[in-house]
Amino acid sequence: KKLEDVYETVKARRYREVNSGNVFFNTILVPLGKLYYYLTLRKLTNAPLPVSELLLWMDSYFHLTGKCNGCGICSRICPVSNIEMVDDKPTWQHRCEQCCACVQWCPKEAILFNGKTVTGKRFHHPDVKISDLLRQN
Repeated sequence: KKLEDVYETVKARRYREVNSGNVFFNTILVPLGKLYYYLTLRKLTNAPLPVSELLLWMDSYFHLTGKCNGCGICSRICPVSNIEMVDDKPTWQHRCEQCCACVQWCPKEAILFNGKTVTGKRFHHPDVKISDLLRQN
């Protein structure tokens, strides 16, 4: 049920506030996280654009290594259909929601985000299989 709720939220491109029930978390950490995210976007792009427009270009930080075999899992797993396969290689369409499912589920670990995932371990929730995610899309 939770996976379906997350999927519907992302698919509908709805913004959802995080509410943990913890006053410190909700009043201090969440606003600081948003500020950090905003400042990071500004620094990465070096552009005087509003955050809503910067988000559209965040997928320009995805890079492909030579390990890509053109399987298309990244395209099929993207909840917002942001990845199209062109000549058996993924191309991002600037609608990215930053879920990083493409990075996490690429069987060849061929997709990198801003060079920071070169040596990073990929995370798969132990109770979620790729077939579950593909069925949702």
